[in-house]
Formats: sequence, structure tokens, C-alpha cells
Amino acid sequence: MNLTKAEIDNLVATMSPEEIKNWVQQQAYGAWMRADCRGTFEGATGVGKTRVGVMAAWQELKSNPDALVYISVPTETLRDVDWPDEFRKWGHEDLLDKVKILCHTSMEKEKPECDVDLFIFDEVHHVTVLNTMFFGRDWKVFKVLGLTATLPDKDANENDRDKRILIDGLCPSVFKVTVEEAIALKLVSDFEVVVLKFDLDDTQHVILSGTKKAPCKRTEKGHYDYLTKNLSKCMYMKSKEGLKFVWIQKRMAFLYNLPSKLQLAKQVMQHVLTEKDGTPLRTLIFCGSIEQSRELCGENVYNSKTDSGKLDAFQAKEIDYLGVVDALNEGKNIDDLDQSIIIQLSSKELKLIQRIGRNIRFREGHVGKIIVLVAKGTADEKWYKTAFANFDRSRIKEHYVTTKQTV
Repeated sequence: MNLTKAEIDNLVATMSPEEIKNWVQQQAYGAWMRADCRGTFEGATGVGKTRVGVMAAWQELKSNPDALVYISVPTETLRDVDWPDEFRKWGHEDLLDKVKILCHTSMEKEKPECDVDLFIFDEVHHVTVLNTMFFGRDWKVFKVLGLTATLPDKDANENDRDKRILIDGLCPSVFKVTVEEAIALKLVSDFEVVVLKFDLDDTQHVILSGTKKAPCKRTEKGHYDYLTKNLSKCMYMKSKEGLKFVWIQKRMAFLYNLPSKLQLAKQVMQHVLTEKDGTPLRTLIFCGSIEQSRELCGENVYNSKTDSGKLDAFQAKEIDYLGVVDALNEGKNIDDLDQSIIIQLSSKELKLIQRIGRNIRFREGHVGKIIVLVAKGTADEKWYKTAFANFDRSRIKEHYVTTKQTV
């Protein structure tokens, strides 16, 4: 938004948080209108991007009751629950019969009977080439509104660059609210990050390694070095370049399921799931795999292989912690969350912003706590540095720990 500190201070002094949120949403909607109704609203999780989508749909159908309005979302839960709930929340339940909500994976199969007046692309960072085919067929799409926490970095990897090219051609960014701006405006709560760095184990030969013909057991560090060595060969030897992706995936899977990280996570959970007086803290635990989440959280998990029972229990405050992998990165609002433990992160700033966003829904006086586990001297540490590159370092406290000491 590029507001000055004086402008932000004035807004905070003269308006309530809800009034500021409404003002920001109106500013985002106005910026989209001025861009000929073709653009993306980048907003930190918690500033109310979905409401801007509801506003756009309502205005379109108000001016033309026969307008064809689409909303595309990445998951069935967003399609069937969250977006309909948002329309009901703002008193527009009557519009649900007039808008067509579908999943991104259905876009290429969709064949509207007439031109599309408005297309709302929720979580537009998921866009694919197949998705964009919807906009270049036998019908016109007059207005496009993209919604996302942050757009892919066009200077990052090839995949992000290609997605950004697609988005810039379809609905480029027209309004942005960063996490720092959202905190200053009291749209979201402040937060602090505790990073726990640890070394790979180099004493216990318990990791199955080597080849099928010559299997062996190595330490964590030894196996990581073995995987890295084979990856390096593929990077520098053209004859092995085709195997590069295989070794990248093997190393990533290993880091995502490190025994030492699992041990440290168990120690962390023993000490941070309650206040000193025993009061439970509502905690999301972002794991590296479904298996890891079950090992840490037992039945208190929500993922692609479960129903929503434990998520519903967590929302109803019947359980105090919930283990997830990627299922709650986006879309779902979590009430009164106290903290998050990120056992495994990626290099994606977007995923990090989404996960932090779960934790900083505005509550007066609330400061969200984010605990991140990082394996030193590995790709895990590189992912951490990349993901946090644009964050205010004053919020981040780093500590070196071992998996045998009390956290």
C-alpha cells in the first residue's frame, strides 16, 4: 500500500481494527476497479481477501442479475464450505445459487454456455497452463480477480517464474498488503519466531543407505553426504542429468523425515504445549509427512487421508493441538490459535506467510509464537534462509540445540 508511518498512525488512532480492515478491503476493490477489473489482490493472511471476492460478486450481480460469475478454488473444502460460509457471513446467501464455485482442477473441463462476466481466482498462485486454457476458448471472460497472500517470485526457480508469467498475463498485482503493513494497521497480531537449529547425528549408524547391491548403514550426516554427493554428480555430469530430480526427491524426503528432527520435535512438544501454570496452548504442528504427524500427534491429525473430525474438534476447542502437513496452509480460518510449530518448512515464502497467518488473526494483546526446527549445514537451512529472507529479523531469535538436551 505504501502508506507512510504518519498515515498508518492516523488510521490506527481514528479507526477500530474492523473499520481499518473494511477500509483496506475497499481500497483493494477500488484498485481492482481502476485496473479495468483485471488484477490480483495480494494480502497477508487475515486481511480479508475473501470478502473482497464476495464484494466483487455482489456488485456484479447487483448491476446485472443474470451475470455469469465463477469462483475457482484449490480444494473441495473451500468450494463446499468456506466460500459459501463467507457469503452467508456477509448476508449474501441468496447469491450462492447464482455463482458457480469450482476447483482449479475442473477449470479445463468447464464449458460455460455464454461469456463469463466475472471470474474470481482464489489462491491464484496455484495457476497452471491448463487453468489458463479456460480464458482462451470460445467465450470471453470480461473481469478477473485474483486473490493470494503473495505472488510467486519471478526471480526464484523456473516453476515460480512460469507461474508469475501466467498470472501477470491474466491478472497482475494491483494492490498489496504485506505482513508488516498488516501488523502496523492492527489487521493482524504481531508475532515472534524462535528458530531451533540442530546438527545431523554423526554417531549412530542406523540409516539404511547405499545401493540394492551394496546396502549399508550410515549416520544421518553420512547418509545426507551420500545423497548430496550423488546429486552433485548429476548436476555436473551430463550423462546423469536425468537422475537429478530423483536424487533431489530422495534428499528432500530424507530431510523431511529426519529421526533427529522427530526427536527434537517430541522434546519441544513436551515443553511448549502448555503455559507454566498448565493452561493448554492451542497449537498447530506443521509436519514433514503424514507418518511424522501421526508419530507426534497420534490421532490428533488432519490431512489428505483423514476426514475433518479432528479439525472440527480442534475448531470446537475439544482438543488443544493438531498435526498437519499442508492441509491448513491456506483457506481455512483457525480461531484463537496461540502458536505453531513448523517441524518442516520449504523455501517458499508463500507457504511460510500462510502458516504464520494461521497464528496471527487479530486479538487485542495477542503475540503469535512460531517455532521452527532447522537442520544445520543442510538444504533445510538454505530453505529456512530463503523463506525468511524478506522478514523483519528483529522478530527472529535463533538458538543452537541438541536433540538430547531440554529445550
